[in-house]
Amino acid sequence: AKAKPLVIDYDDPDYAADAPYPKGERIGTLDYEDFVAGGDVAFAWSMPDDEWDAISLNYTSGTTGNPKGVVYHHRGAALMAYTNTIHAGMAKHAVYLWTLPMFHCNGWCFPWTLAVQAGTHVCLRWVRAKPMYDA
Repeated sequence: AKAKPLVIDYDDPDYAADAPYPKGERIGTLDYEDFVAGGDVAFAWSMPDDEWDAISLNYTSGTTGNPKGVVYHHRGAALMAYTNTIHAGMAKHAVYLWTLPMFHCNGWCFPWTLAVQAGTHVCLRWVRAKPMYDA
């Protein structure tokens, strides 16, 4: 790529020792806490002009294993969140254990699905079988 992506580092003290990058090694130029602290509390956000406007840009490998980008629009994300509740048989106040990364197509819209159901997200720092079964 000609443009370098913005990488924000978060050095998680509870992440496993055999994580992709050794403890303390940074790959970006910004620290997460510094980035958040630099936000503007008076920022005036606005609703989208059109329900077909993009709400997120995501990554997927799809069935081919080749990385690709996926764009959700506001209307599609809302419809997917509603239909996920039906497809998954999700009741009000559901508890959802995340095994699919949220960055992978926004977890197929399940972050929004849990919001629709006033649900609880259960996130493991490192998705591995033993902690999942323990949870």
